[in-house]
Amino acid sequence: MNTWLIITPGNELLRRMRDLARNKMPDTTLQIMWTRHLPTAVQAVLAVTEVKDLESLATVADKVMEATRPAEIAEVSSVTSSKLSDLEDMVGKLQIEIAELRQSRSNQRNNNSSNRGRPGRSGSRQRSGSMSRKNPKWLCFYHHRYGPKAAKCVDPCNWTGAKPSTPFAQGN
Repeated sequence: MNTWLIITPGNELLRRMRDLARNKMPDTTLQIMWTRHLPTAVQAVLAVTEVKDLESLATVADKVMEATRPAEIAEVSSVTSSKLSDLEDMVGKLQIEIAELRQSRSNQRNNNSSNRGRPGRSGSRQRSGSMSRKNPKWLCFYHHRYGPKAAKCVDPCNWTGAKPSTPFAQGN
């Protein structure tokens, strides 16, 4: 949380919030957001005040803050600096984690895109690297998996042993 939100008087805080909103936010929404950034003592007084105009509420908030300022400023300033540095550390760590995740995801995409030219097989299930059917060592699925016990064979298979007697034999 920005320290100026805590120590800024009501009118100044309201002016800054209006500048940031650039007239794109209705006063009722701005009032809710503005009130939440005020100290709790000021919020309590504004809750029971019959004033409804936002400018008048800001003036009342200024008066309440003037009356209660010393105790709340001392309380907030000691806590804010340590919490702020903790938050900065956490944000830094999260940024590093996000960068690592993005890099990991990018690496996975690159690996997956290099395997797209091989229909039916992912990179981890390739049986013979870059071997193609034209390679003299290429074997059909059945001979590659079952070797001499293969009951089927699909051309072009370069199996050098005896081929099954029937191309559609049962068993594999």
